[in-house]
Amino acid sequence: MMRLLRSERAVPNKRGRFPSFGSAEAPDLPDYRLMSRFLVKVGLEALVFRTLSVPDWNTEIVDKSELDPLRDYTRFDRGDTRPFAYRTLYPVNAVFQEGSMHYEILHEFDLFFTDAMELYFAIAIFGVEFVVNLGGPHLEGYQKWLEQHNYVSPFYRNAFT
Repeated sequence: MMRLLRSERAVPNKRGRFPSFGSAEAPDLPDYRLMSRFLVKVGLEALVFRTLSVPDWNTEIVDKSELDPLRDYTRFDRGDTRPFAYRTLYPVNAVFQEGSMHYEILHEFDLFFTDAMELYFAIAIFGVEFVVNLGGPHLEGYQKWLEQHNYVSPFYRNAFT
C-alpha cells in the first residue's frame, strides 16, 4: 500500500528511489500483522521523540521493562497480534489552503490518552489514519474515545472544542 501511494505521489525512499510497477503487477495490501508491528514500531519511536527533552527520558523509555512486550512484538515478532483501526480522513491528493498558502499533508502523528489512561498512537499517512493501542492489545478504549469526541480524529480534537 505504501509503495503504491509513494509511487502515485512521487515520494522517494531514503536512497532517492521511486517505486515502480510492471504493467501486469498489482500491488499487494500489507499483511495485517506486519502492518500492526510497523505501527507499534513507529509508535514507540514517536514516544521517544516526544520525550527527548524530558530529563532522564532514557531511563523512562529505554530501560522501562513494561515496554518490553512492545519491543519484542515489533522487533522479534513475538506475542499476539495487536489490532489497529484505520479510516480515510481526506483524499490522498488533497490540497489544503491557509490564506494564500497551499499545501499537502504527507503524514502526521500524535499520542493521546483515553480517560482510562490507555496510551494510543495515531498516524495518518497520505490521508489514511491508523490507530494502535500502546497500552494493551485491544481497541475498546479508542472506540469509546471516538464516541466521546463525536468521531473526530485525534489530530483535530482541539480544533472543535
